[in-house]
Amino acid sequence: MTGGVGGMTEVRFVIASLRSNPEVSFSRVRQFDMHPFNPKFCFSENNHLFCRVFFANLVNNMVDFLLFFRILFFLFLFGLSSCSSHKETEGNIIRIDISKVEKRKYLNASEVISGIEYVALETSSSCLVGESITISVTDNYILIFSKNCFLFSREGKFIRRIGQKGNGPSDFIGDTYWVKIDEKSDMLYLMNYSEIVAYRITGEFVKKMNFIELAKRVNTKHLENITHWKDNLFCSHINISSGKEPFRFIIFNLEGEIVNLFPNYIFFKKENPNRFVVYNSNIHIFNEKLYFKELPGDTLFQVFDHEMVPEVIFKLSGSKRHPDMIYNHPDAIDIRVPGIVENYLWLQISTIGDCLYDKKHNRLIAFESDALLSNEINLPDMSTYVYQLRGLRNDIDGGLPFLPRRYSIINNNNQLVCLYQAYVLKNNFTEEHFARQKIKDPEAHKRLRKLLSELDEEDNPVLMIATFK
Repeated sequence: MTGGVGGMTEVRFVIASLRSNPEVSFSRVRQFDMHPFNPKFCFSENNHLFCRVFFANLVNNMVDFLLFFRILFFLFLFGLSSCSSHKETEGNIIRIDISKVEKRKYLNASEVISGIEYVALETSSSCLVGESITISVTDNYILIFSKNCFLFSREGKFIRRIGQKGNGPSDFIGDTYWVKIDEKSDMLYLMNYSEIVAYRITGEFVKKMNFIELAKRVNTKHLENITHWKDNLFCSHINISSGKEPFRFIIFNLEGEIVNLFPNYIFFKKENPNRFVVYNSNIHIFNEKLYFKELPGDTLFQVFDHEMVPEVIFKLSGSKRHPDMIYNHPDAIDIRVPGIVENYLWLQISTIGDCLYDKKHNRLIAFESDALLSNEINLPDMSTYVYQLRGLRNDIDGGLPFLPRRYSIINNNNQLVCLYQAYVLKNNFTEEHFARQKIKDPEAHKRLRKLLSELDEEDNPVLMIATFK
């Protein structure tokens, strides 16, 4: 109990230790709906989460005094349930110490990938795909957004254009959208920072939702990484830019109704009030499970309808982190999770680089760019550049390395997707290149050669889909 303000008595309760329980859901606290208790008065200090409660004339007012014990009792029950829930999940949490990393010059794809499939997207004047691309792949379809939105079959045959850019009621207004195919409901979704535009797979416009009012309701200027989860539900990360945001994650439906809000527990005072804070996140869906990680945070969560459960905790031993960060902040460590499959996590750690975490053998492997593919290539505008391709060295068919593409969503068949422009493939695949490769699957190599013989430099991109072991 501490001193109060304005005749109010302040009482602080330790709800949880953030060291041992990094995720605390307040939905169970909010359901008490008691006036003196307000979750907005929750705060973190010294790695503990406190609830601050004010009472008027606590000692002199018996009603408030009884209410004090009532709240204390409910908080006690909440604490027990939180501890119980934590113990149930504790044994299932994956813990990754990033200081214990096995560093290699390269990692062969055949060690972790069982097969590679190439899908050349049909090229015509009706479906020209550019450089900036977002992708969604399912069992039967491929949806591509590159200033325009195109639907292809799983084999790469062009089906139809979806919507158009414009100011009409059924148009999309931006140049960049994340895309998602929901085959169960025959729906397609285009999502960016300001709106969701929904179409049927037939191309028929269904609905448009603007985020301005929804963002205001959760006290933020805009929502980040909007993603379709399941059925009529979407989710988004709320950027922590001021250090005082009450919420960090939202689940909502296409009607704009909030299904659940997850409170923010990362509070901080900005070192420089004039500096914009970037606190981005990764949101993934694998086997219909929703995963969420803030980049400089140390926990990957699985998100359920009403709670977040730690799935992976990264041990940043000997490393400093600071929540008031921007990219390249000297104290910030970004851990991105560009790919999740059954037995592996693809990680990009700012202090290490590309890594693959093997769940079965509990090992973290870091690998550098493929030195065999340090090349100078000619671009269509006749300029040249020298580059090293990152990713798994492709010893399966002798092709280019595999690196999961950002802003891509693929089905639940234990696969990740990569994409190469046609001119990159044509410039790299020479007899000299193939002579340097150790090829494990001669039949797959023949299929790759056939694809290359039919490919023109100005064709649409080629998808590279890897099935992991």
